[in-house]
Amino acid sequence: MTRDDIHYFGGTTLLKTRMLTARDALASDSYLASLTGVAETHPTICPAWLGAYYRAFGNADRDPVLLVQREDGSTAGYLALTRRRGGMGNLSRDLWSTTNGHSQYTALWAQEGEEANVVTAIFETLGRRNDWDRIYLQGLPEFWLDVIRAQVPHYHPAVVHQFENRMVAAGPDAILPEHLPSKKTLRKLRGQMRQLSDQGILQLVKTTDPAELGPTLARYISAERNSWKRQESGELLADDPAVDAFYYDIVAQAGRAFRPTIWTYEYEGDVVAGLLMLENPAEWVMLKVFYHAEYARYSLGRNLLFAAVAAARNDATCIKLDTFSHLAKYDSFASHAECHGDLIGWNGGLRARSLRAAYGGLSRLRAYRLKPSQSLV
Repeated sequence: MTRDDIHYFGGTTLLKTRMLTARDALASDSYLASLTGVAETHPTICPAWLGAYYRAFGNADRDPVLLVQREDGSTAGYLALTRRRGGMGNLSRDLWSTTNGHSQYTALWAQEGEEANVVTAIFETLGRRNDWDRIYLQGLPEFWLDVIRAQVPHYHPAVVHQFENRMVAAGPDAILPEHLPSKKTLRKLRGQMRQLSDQGILQLVKTTDPAELGPTLARYISAERNSWKRQESGELLADDPAVDAFYYDIVAQAGRAFRPTIWTYEYEGDVVAGLLMLENPAEWVMLKVFYHAEYARYSLGRNLLFAAVAAARNDATCIKLDTFSHLAKYDSFASHAECHGDLIGWNGGLRARSLRAAYGGLSRLRAYRLKPSQSLV
C-alpha cells in the first residue's frame, strides 16, 4: 500500500482506492466477486453485467475500474469506465462510463451512507493521473449528480443532458389506482387480441428455462428482422455482432447472475412479437421489445408490455420495473419518472485545462449562432 492509495475522511475513515483493469476487477476471485445486495443484482452496475459489457463493447485489458476498499479489505464502492478518444479531432483522452443503448446507467456504486467518501476517493485518485483529460458519465441518477457536484467541484463537473426514464411501482404499498391502466384501455387491448385470435392460433409464451433461452433468443432475433424496427431504421440486434453477443452473454448467465425471460407472441407457430426482460429480485428491467410490422394494428408489442407490467405488480418480490426508456409512450402504464443526467468532469492538468477552455469557447460560439437574429429598430 502506498501513500497515494490512502484517503482519510473525518479523521476516522480509511479508504484505499485501486485502479484496476476490468479483467482483474471482474475476475472470478476478484474484489467484486463477493459483493452482495444491490451491487450484485442491479442491472448495468452488477459485476456480471459489466463482464458482458466489456466482452461485447470494451477492452477488458485496457479499460479501468476504480475500486474503493475499506481498511479490512471489503468493498465500499466502485466506478467502471472505458477509454475513448473524443472532442474536436479526437484530441481529448476520455474516460466514459460503461453506457450505451443497452447499458443505460453509469456503473457507479457505493454502500449506503458512504457515497460522498467513495466519490471523493475515486476522483482524487483519478486526479493523480495524467493519462486522461475528460470524464463523461452517462445516466447518473439525480442523487449521484448532486453528490459529485458537491464533493469534487474542482473537477468542474457539469450536467450536459438530463432525461426522465419511466418506471412502474410494483410494491403492494406503492400501487395507486391512478397508476393502473384504465378499463377502456384494457378493453381495447383485449379486443385487438381477440380479433387476431379469431383468425388463427395466437399464444403468449414465456421462456424462463436457462436451457431454452439461447434457442428462444435466436428465434427472437430472426423474427425481429420483420419488425417495425426494420421499416423505421430502429436497431436490430442482428445488425451488430457486438450487440448480438451481448444479449447472448446475458441469457447465458441465467440461473446464476440473472433471471432473464423472453416473452413472445406466436401466431400460427411464428414469433410475431417479443419482449426481453430481466426479472431480478426487487427490480425488473425491460431490455428490448419488437412486434411484426404486418400485425401492427393488433398492438402486440403494447400488449406484451402491459402483460409484463401486470406480472411485475403480481410478483411478491418485485418493487419496481424500469422501462429503460424516457419515451412518453410508456406513460400509459408508468407510475412515475426518475430523473437522470449526463455529467462531464475535467482533469486538472495543463492539457485538460486547455481542452476545457477550447470546448467552452466552442460551446459559447454555437450558442451565439443559435440565437434568433435581432431586428434593428
